[in-house]
Amino acid sequence: MVKYKDVYYDKYLLDNLEGFKRTVLNKNTSFVMVIDGRSGMGKTTLANQLGHFFDDNYGIDKIFWEPRKFLEGLEKAKKGDFLLFDEAMILSSRSAMSEINRMVVMAMSMIRSKQLFICFCVNSIFDLDRNLALSRADFLLHVYGDNLGDRGNFTAFFRAKGDIDRIKSLYLRGKKYYSYSQPRANFFGSFGKRFIVDENEYEKRKQAGVNSFLKGDSSLGKREKKYRKVCKNMIKFGLLTRGNCEKMDLPQSTFADMRDETEEE
Repeated sequence: MVKYKDVYYDKYLLDNLEGFKRTVLNKNTSFVMVIDGRSGMGKTTLANQLGHFFDDNYGIDKIFWEPRKFLEGLEKAKKGDFLLFDEAMILSSRSAMSEINRMVVMAMSMIRSKQLFICFCVNSIFDLDRNLALSRADFLLHVYGDNLGDRGNFTAFFRAKGDIDRIKSLYLRGKKYYSYSQPRANFFGSFGKRFIVDENEYEKRKQAGVNSFLKGDSSLGKREKKYRKVCKNMIKFGLLTRGNCEKMDLPQSTFADMRDETEEE
């Protein structure tokens, strides 16, 4: 472990993060990370440590639990900001997952040239929209433990120079059985217990965000609803098809969902 800004990091992880940070700050791009694993394995702890590394001004105000507020945060974000979307415990229903996947699609179109560091904490990358997993995710950290008391371990997947895209390969090979065995991770590592932000305030805000979401107060807003309505009308009249949906930056999986909804209506 290596100490950086008063936090200990896995040395190989730190070496890779430094490379990603230089790339984002010196080029017109953004960096998208996914941290997944079972609840209680330390996803948020690790995500906060990454935020502390990437963003000198990282704090609890850059953590979001509701899709609408996360998108609002993206609109206001400035170069070098680290924003975390923490799914907390809201992925228990298909409708919740659908809303988060729609948020992901919109978020990806917003961050292309903003030079941001974006992190999604989710139960499994296999639950996410194919657009993120296959085309937009740059780095995956899968946290794990042999039991509930065994925390602080991760495996890292990414596309190294001259290598295959291990995130894409993992998603395609492992989605059926939620398996992380193939391909082999780029490297294995560990992380400490430092939570970075005030844990009591985090729990308070998380619960408020979860309650708001489950009560139906969260919404992607009029813009997203209008966009879906336009797309569904285009599908209805044959103007939007599987063959041309990518021209509208619409993933085929999202197109398929809209087509099914249109047929049901």
